Amino acid sequence: EDNSTKPSLEDLFCFNAPQLTQGLTVTCAEWNRHNQDLLAVSYGDTTPVPMTQGGLVLFWSLKNPTYPERVLRTRHGITALHFSTSNANMVAAGTSEGSVMIWDLRRPTDVPVLRSGSSVSANNDKKHTDIVWETRWVAQGHDKQPPELLVSVSSDGNVLQWSMKKGLEQTLLMSLKRLQN
Repeated sequence: EDNSTKPSLEDLFCFNAPQLTQGLTVTCAEWNRHNQDLLAVSYGDTTPVPMTQGGLVLFWSLKNPTYPERVLRTRHGITALHFSTSNANMVAAGTSEGSVMIWDLRRPTDVPVLRSGSSVSANNDKKHTDIVWETRWVAQGHDKQPPELLVSVSSDGNVLQWSMKKGLEQTLLMSLKRLQN
């Protein structure tokens, strides 16, 4: 049969930076809803015994698919990523060691503006005790303050809501228990 009549797909863009991502796995990809040219991709070593320390968040633009516009380096692999829906410059991430972090992309640093377990407050010294598999900004409505909340889910079975009033403080929303079959 003639190959020219078979359906096929060709790459339009290939976001690839092997010099940065060697030994790391893509764990999440998220388009910015306000700047639809911006794609954030997180990386980490997802093996049971990580061989590569650290993680990355690469910010790619359709204008330049050959190299990321920005690189955030982290001590632990990034496992979840989500842009704020009300503030286009805020991105939240979860890590392989249980932390939740928030970056303000207007700041030219790898250091997050908020990180779970990093403040001196007696109430926010906690973080998840296992891998964070999802972070999500959840809208509350425009008449509420803040207009959205940050929620995270981890293999530790906890669904946490994060407050940004005094550092990054969590409230337990739900504890999930595994039932025997």
